[in-house]
Amino acid sequence: MKRKTLSFKHPSLKALAVAAALALSTTAALPASAADAPAAHAPSTHTPLLWKVSDGNNSLYLLGSIHVLKKSDYPLSPDVDAALRDAKTVMFELDMDEVMKPDSVAKMQQSFAFEDGRKLGEVLPAETRARLEALFAKTGTPFSAAEGIEPWALNMQLAMGLMVGLGFDPQAGIDMHLTREAKAAGKTVLALETLQEHCFESDETPEKESMICFAHYFLMRFS
Repeated sequence: MKRKTLSFKHPSLKALAVAAALALSTTAALPASAADAPAAHAPSTHTPLLWKVSDGNNSLYLLGSIHVLKKSDYPLSPDVDAALRDAKTVMFELDMDEVMKPDSVAKMQQSFAFEDGRKLGEVLPAETRARLEALFAKTGTPFSAAEGIEPWALNMQLAMGLMVGLGFDPQAGIDMHLTREAKAAGKTVLALETLQEHCFESDETPEKESMICFAHYFLMRFS
């Protein structure tokens, strides 16, 4: 598999920052029923996908994470709290302390950019480009601000903006929450991959898959 290095030869960080701001601002036009509806405060009886494998001496827990949640989604199921108490070592997809470092944002943004000289508008189907241009125009942001961004990266930013507009908070995600809980309890905290490795894997997203994600985004936002 071909992988690219995180060189800083792309003078497009400003454009990427503009696109990130656009992703958040596009949620302002969400229907009131979606963006303004109060969260239901039913008792928290949800059980995340939690598996346990054990023998006579050891236990391994596997929990499916959700990266963005609402504060009203807490507390989590008692099963999750019990698993955390029982664990001596907790391993996450990423080291959340690394993710939150100031220079990590620049590293992530650098992976968003094309390295072969192409532009976003050149790889998008005509209909998708037209819809994105209309979306950008509503916010007063030129589509050219995103021309250096690969489709998977713009998809990620648009999806995050949509979720934030619906009241979800990345700081309330399961990984962030359990990282704080694990460290407060003195657990050993490890990561499956580095941020750089994660960016490499995301950058391998097939463009065809990204186009499907754009279609899902427009369906969710305007249906």
